[in-house]
Amino acid sequence: METVARLQAVRAPQWTVAIAGKDVTSAIMSYVRSVTYTDHAHGASDEVELVLEDSTGVWRTTWYPSQGDAVVVAMGYAGEQLLPCGSFQIEEIEISGPEAVMHIRALASGIKEAQRTKRSAAYEGTTLREIATSVARRHKFEVVGEIADVRLGRITQHQEGDLAFLKRLAGNYGYVFSVKGSQLVFSKYSTLRSAAAVLTLHRVGDVVSYSLRDKSLKVYKDATCAYDDPKTKTCLTHTAKAKDVASGDTCKVVRRCENAQQAKLQSAAALEQANDGKCEGTITTEGNTRLVAGNTITLAGFGHFDGTYLIDESRHTIEPGKGYTTEITVKKGYEDSEGDDDA
Repeated sequence: METVARLQAVRAPQWTVAIAGKDVTSAIMSYVRSVTYTDHAHGASDEVELVLEDSTGVWRTTWYPSQGDAVVVAMGYAGEQLLPCGSFQIEEIEISGPEAVMHIRALASGIKEAQRTKRSAAYEGTTLREIATSVARRHKFEVVGEIADVRLGRITQHQEGDLAFLKRLAGNYGYVFSVKGSQLVFSKYSTLRSAAAVLTLHRVGDVVSYSLRDKSLKVYKDATCAYDDPKTKTCLTHTAKAKDVASGDTCKVVRRCENAQQAKLQSAAALEQANDGKCEGTITTEGNTRLVAGNTITLAGFGHFDGTYLIDESRHTIEPGKGYTTEITVKKGYEDSEGDDDA
């Protein structure tokens, strides 16, 4: 764990942008009002937004970009390793006035129709990783991350886009799923939550602004998932129990479950999701490339809110003349533990 450094020298923010395979950093430097990178831990695609001054009209005429063009962005501080934000595809172009400004918005998952088209399919005698790999090949993606060898007798994709389908499957088995450029990234949620904090943020000295909430969250003491045991020909139940929660309701998994392995993973995932977000909020700091979605941080000097939080979303913005800031959305919940099978 590392405390945020308090540097005497002022660091100079730096960013690089390539559009359609060409480095345009120097060419567009005088037009850029801001460069923003938004990073999500689960479900949503990462995105970048370029805000450009267009009083000469060059952006809405000669330099007008094409939807679908690749945008590659990196940002951080001069003389330091930049944060590689990744590769994105232009989804939306907006012009506004009277100041004549263009907004270029691009998504990591791209805008290809095939990725969004709803489809139906049945997968039989396979695994979670094999399904992810099949979807990845269809769209020329690469699967990244350790995925348990979850055996699936049959799973149905019913009128869902491929990325939405993978998000649902990942969540059912305790994984967070995100698209990073050409990669489909799977991470075990419990592993992310238990990882060592990348740094400590102190209320005084490190934080520009903050808003933290302690919600009256309905807390579950356990979660159950039922399945049919082929050996005993009986219906068994797996129970995942929450740590340090003496009383509360039971969260029941109602979706189809085929065996003990699936029941164990699905009950644990359901309990994590049900008890997640007891404390959450947003924090703004000086720009920091370590503050990315999926990392954990420790908060200090916030009293009741001190502790370790998972970064659910981060937004990195560089504005020429104003500097580099990072805004993060954080959350923490109750820790969960493994349970036992009960007849």
